[in-house]
Order: sequence, then C-alpha cells, then structure tokens
Amino acid sequence: MQRLPGVGPKSAQRLALHILKRPESEV
Repeated sequence: MQRLPGVGPKSAQRLALHILKRPESEV
C-alpha cells in the first residue's frame, strides 16, 4: 500500500475501509 501525500489519519481510515470492502483482486 502506498501512502498518498496530504492524507490524514481520518482519510487513511476511510481508505482502509474501502480497501477492506473491495475484493483483494482490485487492491
């Protein structure tokens, strides 16, 4: 996983939730 610049902890949590909801094939 690559951390995008300017991404705060709240955004990171949202991204993590979206990644978890998405199938591993799309990650």
